[in-house]
Amino acid sequence: MYSQLQRIRMQAEEQQDTVFAAFSALYLPATVERFLNSPTTINPDRDAVEDLQLYNAYFETLVAIQHTPYFAKYLRSTKAIAAGGKLLPQALAQRLVQLGPRWERQIINPPSDKPDGYYSSAAGSTIQLLSTLCTAFIKESDQNIVIPQETKNALIPLLRRWARRRDFLGTVSTRVLDILLSPSFCVGVNNVRRQLKNWNICGMPNCIIKTDLKACGRSGLVAPICSVTLILYLDVRLCAMWVVDSILTRRDH
Repeated sequence: MYSQLQRIRMQAEEQQDTVFAAFSALYLPATVERFLNSPTTINPDRDAVEDLQLYNAYFETLVAIQHTPYFAKYLRSTKAIAAGGKLLPQALAQRLVQLGPRWERQIINPPSDKPDGYYSSAAGSTIQLLSTLCTAFIKESDQNIVIPQETKNALIPLLRRWARRRDFLGTVSTRVLDILLSPSFCVGVNNVRRQLKNWNICGMPNCIIKTDLKACGRSGLVAPICSVTLILYLDVRLCAMWVVDSILTRRDH
């Protein structure tokens, strides 16, 4: 899975978006379910076993597709197939609380068997995804359902220490701290949430048309498209799904 993600990220941005959107439409619920119930592994390296409960291929996939309209639609859905999305913020935060103190030590004193920046990247990606999830659920009346208060209390000191850093990890830690601690900041976050819905512009990558948008609930389309894109949509969608299916077929073999 890691090698396939790297291969996709080498493509042009619009091609990446097409593949990630098609993958989300086909496999997002299953990916979330696999992350929530991450398989255990036998490894003499205890740290590696613990890390895989959070930093695994399913997590990497969620990080890659978190910007897609399908991801936002999935999180907002009330259908049973999307129930796992409501559990993601809590699961992510709790696993970060468990692993964070050790990751913090390993950021300061990196293990020799890991690439440079491995744990700062793992922590940064985790908090970035947590930021996306907190933004998506910002309008929940009971925020303790999103992340329990006990978990927040354990997470906040860790975020405060990382927020002092002047890098990506520091930036995303500051952002999540603001969401958890500052009600006034949530007004701006709610504006971002509206943009994540992607209902104010054509859903086709690189199309900037904002008028004459059309959407069809029966077709499974989760973002509106303009009349120009509408003519091309089915061919592009089928092509994207073929690409994803071919990638997964090669992986399984």
